[in-house]
Amino acid sequence: MIKPNSLQPQDEAEKTDLMIKNVEISVRFLLNYIQYSFLTGLVILILVATIFIVANLNPNSSFGFFKFFSFIDPIYKTGTFTLGKKETMQIFSASSFILLIIANLIKFLFKNLLAVNLDIKPRLKKIALFTVVTSIHFFAVLLVLFDETLDKNLSFIFILFYFGGLISLTGYFFFDGLLKSSIKVSNSVERS
Repeated sequence: MIKPNSLQPQDEAEKTDLMIKNVEISVRFLLNYIQYSFLTGLVILILVATIFIVANLNPNSSFGFFKFFSFIDPIYKTGTFTLGKKETMQIFSASSFILLIIANLIKFLFKNLLAVNLDIKPRLKKIALFTVVTSIHFFAVLLVLFDETLDKNLSFIFILFYFGGLISLTGYFFFDGLLKSSIKVSNSVERS
């Protein structure tokens, strides 16, 4: 039989270690929260620019692909719904998860069947994401400038969205680096 006291730390060193672990977990949670707050802003800014581009290139375009997300909310099957921040992030999370599975499957197949390593360096991932953000917003600004029916002040708004996206992406990578550094420091302290 386990005594209730046996689950409690036995001495001051164990209490201190437990307190340090709790602080580490809290700091990591806070860093993750801030990191994903930046990601949320980025996703929303990119979504607005992308919807603007699609709607201007094809005014009769349909967003029927949302029916594929009916497993999140059955209302997406109807085609009459509104997208708020929560719904946008749910769709982003589901899409990211599906893309993660597909990417890992492709990486597994290339590694095991073709003996090719598709390991993408973190620097290349950063460059690719900054390029995507720049391209989408640049294209939105070009659409505004060359479409005579649109108010040219929209280009200023998309430039602001672009800088907001860059700040969001930079913040995301900054807090991602802090989180990885805190894990390395924590692991090195545990080994010594």
